[in-house]
Amino acid sequence: MKRQQLKELVSERLNLSWDTWAARHPHLAQAIDQIRLIEQSVKLIEEDEHYQSLIAELEIDKRTLNQMADVIKRIDQVVTATLAF
Repeated sequence: MKRQQLKELVSERLNLSWDTWAARHPHLAQAIDQIRLIEQSVKLIEEDEHYQSLIAELEIDKRTLNQMADVIKRIDQVVTATLAF
């Protein structure tokens, strides 16, 4: 996952909870720079070993899906050629 994608995802997730949290902690919410909070969260996530492992698995899964798509395309080609007789 590219850093910008991760930032956008963190921002979206933060926004889902921010209003509720800010209502409970209005003074803190005013003092916290959300952009900096997002940046710090992204940094922590990128350094997290479990996240890194999940991303590695995701890349393997993505390659597997691409390979399966290639297999399906090849099967379609053979079936089409077979039916052309």
